[in-house]
Amino acid sequence: MGLSFQNIGTIYHEQTKYSLALEHYKKALIIFEKYRDKHKIAVTSSNIGAVYANIGENELANTYYIKSLEIKKELGDKVGQAYTFNNIGKSYAMQDKNEKAIEFHMKALNIQMSISDKSGESFSLMSIGNLNFKQGEITLALEYLKRSLKLSLEIGAKKEVQLSYRSISLIYDRINDYQNAYKYHKLYTGTKDSLFNETSSKQLTEMQTKYETEKKENEINLLTKEKEIQDLEINKNKTVQVALISVLVLVSLLGFLIHNRYRIKTKSNELLSEKNNELEQSREEIRAQNVELGQINQLLDNKNKNITNSINYAQRIQETIMPTKKNLERIFPESFIFFKAKDVVSGDFPFIAQVGDDIFVSAVDCTGHGVPEAMMSMIGYFLLNDIINGRNILQPDVILNELHKGVLATLNQKENLESRDGMDIAFCKINTKKMTVDYAGAHRPLLVSNNGDLKEIRGDRFPIGGTFYSSRGKDIKFTNHSISLNRGDTILLYSDGLPDQQGGSKEKSKSFGNRQIKKIVTENKNKKMADMHKIFQERFDVWCGKGNQLDDVLLIGIRMT
Repeated sequence: MGLSFQNIGTIYHEQTKYSLALEHYKKALIIFEKYRDKHKIAVTSSNIGAVYANIGENELANTYYIKSLEIKKELGDKVGQAYTFNNIGKSYAMQDKNEKAIEFHMKALNIQMSISDKSGESFSLMSIGNLNFKQGEITLALEYLKRSLKLSLEIGAKKEVQLSYRSISLIYDRINDYQNAYKYHKLYTGTKDSLFNETSSKQLTEMQTKYETEKKENEINLLTKEKEIQDLEINKNKTVQVALISVLVLVSLLGFLIHNRYRIKTKSNELLSEKNNELEQSREEIRAQNVELGQINQLLDNKNKNITNSINYAQRIQETIMPTKKNLERIFPESFIFFKAKDVVSGDFPFIAQVGDDIFVSAVDCTGHGVPEAMMSMIGYFLLNDIINGRNILQPDVILNELHKGVLATLNQKENLESRDGMDIAFCKINTKKMTVDYAGAHRPLLVSNNGDLKEIRGDRFPIGGTFYSSRGKDIKFTNHSISLNRGDTILLYSDGLPDQQGGSKEKSKSFGNRQIKKIVTENKNKKMADMHKIFQERFDVWCGKGNQLDDVLLIGIRMT
């Protein structure tokens, strides 16, 4: 019964029906624990951990992985231990805990090296290499990936060879070594073609072998019949009677052989004709596919043109609706907006509104990039506008609570648990008469500068939208911070695209960072906001160098006058 539940769970797992997979795996686990079947307990615990990893519940995943690991250690299952260490490493990687991920992949690697598990060793080396690349450790990444590639080539693991070529190509592209990037990308695409050609060649070889086997069998049959004829001719002189019988038998046999040989020849000709027809049909199919590929390429060109036009139109709509630098300067003469989109359209956007003496200013960072992120920005803009101007909700923490509910409802996230789309935000309500600012944030901070004394007020550590935190029993309630201001005080709000930007030249492995942002504000505290805007823009461009911009960048600065 336990195996039946486990097999059903595996089917649901492969169909990505995770809740049903968990239900059946846990039923199987109860039965295996009842009968103290340690091997099956270890396997089922690992399966449950894999399901939790698929749905983003990485802490629960690690709980079951560790349970499986302890049993495998008790059973002395070295291969299973290495496999589970790699699973735990992948789980930490999904949480961006790259150091922990590397630690567990290294444990797997040490076991695999000790037992000469070269296939597993190749996988672990590749995982460690990719994680080092993710952390910006280019030299280590290349070292581990090339070790993985060498080992994969030795054991003929073509899929791992293909993946290693691809990762090495991406690293060389990151460091602008385009010659090596092209070299390994070419090896990567060549391996893909080789895998395809190998499958086709295997099928043709099997057909040829079958044909040659049948041909040999026919030749053996002919030789056997000829030997029988020779035996009859040797014995025909014994007696006339035997001779006559032999003649009759010979005639009969000759007739049979002639007929049989004719039949075999006819069948061989039919088979040859059939093979020729199949080859011609294959040629026709290839020609038709070439025509179809040409049509598809043309269709893709047209689609690409339409998509580009649609994106440009979306940009115009976004620019028309979203507030601009001029909107902010009409309210705060000493202010600036530093905005730099990664793509044509952006998911970072400023929000500005005024109700009586209260001015609402926020920097919003939506998940994703490009068009999907831009769509999220439109959802966020219209929800904020409705909450403040439509429903007259004016307290920042309450506004963010309502915004969170609005995103959940708009994206139907309570039903679609795998949806994690949402936004980070720094939201302020400023009253210039009372000289106060009320602030609430989701992952994004507020900086307040008072005559060189810089204070950082951090937002809550959960986002707007998504059910990752609430599904784990965490109450999503945002915190309001009230701050008194003086004339000349400066406040700044920004998205994570600015501090997270990687350096493009000497600082390749470093981020722009909050420390550098604070340093620029402190060093230029007495300068006009327009000058501070220019300094931020120039410093960011120099930092990027020839490297790629990783994310949309938004920075809003306001000085109380």
